[in-house]
Amino acid sequence: MIVREHHYYCKKCKKGQFFEVDKPFTTKCPMCNEEMEYVGTNDYDTELAEQRKNAPKVTIVKDGSRYRPLIKCPTCSSSNVKSISSSSRILSAGLFGLGSNKINKSFECKTCGYTW
Repeated sequence: MIVREHHYYCKKCKKGQFFEVDKPFTTKCPMCNEEMEYVGTNDYDTELAEQRKNAPKVTIVKDGSRYRPLIKCPTCSSSNVKSISSSSRILSAGLFGLGSNKINKSFECKTCGYTW
């Protein structure tokens, strides 16, 4: 089934919002209540979206002569991500104890600073 949606963007929150054409909506951002900017109207195939939703989330990229997974930040979708070393986690846990933000975390985004 094809669904037509309007796409709006909030410059303050830096978030996009999608609204179905046939349903009532407001152009105010639900996060900050600022007026959003109209970007365009798009048609979406809901069946294709369902297939993509069930597909694996890892993207494989060629790195020289070998292939490796492309890891993206779940917050900002940046691929500028680094692995948190074991020594860094141990040092952080030693300094801050259970209050360390690196316990049970494997990656850190260099763009937004989010760790997961």
